[in-house]
Amino acid sequence: MSVDFLVYVYAVLTALISTLILVQLGTLAVGLRAYREPSCGGLKERKGKVAAIVPVYNERPERFAEVVGSLASVFDRVIVVGDGVDEPYRSISLEAGAEFYLIPKAGKRKALEVGVTKLKDEEYVALVDSDTVVPEVTVERAIAVLACGYDAVTVRIAVSDSSLLGRMAQMYELYLDLVARAFAGFGKVLVLKGQFSMYRATTLRSIAYGLSTRKVLGRTVIIGDDRELTSNFYKLGGRAAYLSSVRAVTS
Repeated sequence: MSVDFLVYVYAVLTALISTLILVQLGTLAVGLRAYREPSCGGLKERKGKVAAIVPVYNERPERFAEVVGSLASVFDRVIVVGDGVDEPYRSISLEAGAEFYLIPKAGKRKALEVGVTKLKDEEYVALVDSDTVVPEVTVERAIAVLACGYDAVTVRIAVSDSSLLGRMAQMYELYLDLVARAFAGFGKVLVLKGQFSMYRATTLRSIAYGLSTRKVLGRTVIIGDDRELTSNFYKLGGRAAYLSSVRAVTS
């Protein structure tokens, strides 16, 4: 194989990669220019009950207490599902006014499924990671968007870790926010984020059914639970919104 041929192949590959990068950047620019958050206004008065489902597995107790305490002050019900873990999560949950349900270790998907089965007459439901603090303004804004006709809403994620890895994660989340806004500019939400997303209860019941037992060609699905919920959501014909102006904070 001659050196000239290798140089030619390298030049072609470089040109293709450069073209793909330019196309991606151009697409992002178009989407970002078109992005607008739903103009639903603020929430004047809650007309339906809201619940939060929090699966927990070996979370730092101090962080978990902060998460559950903040949720209990905003939501009508906080449903905590211990994925094979009991104390101290049970005591922390009950002390904060949340409900606690223990299941055998089966993974986050099963914990989410069990949490959904505990719903009663709530109109809106949030799925929240056990290390993610959700400010009240974020919850109220999400409810307002759902109340004006959307079926699901997700928000910008911020990282509170100040370590080197935390700083890198913060930069990555900034990039993901750009991508999410660009997708939303084309009318689609890239992913209903597992750290915090809120749904109409009827919608969540439909898309979460069988989440832990889903198989493809006889094998259990291993993609992220949030990505599968997003896929199921769009198969159902749902309408979702992405909010960049409010955030949920993960550690």
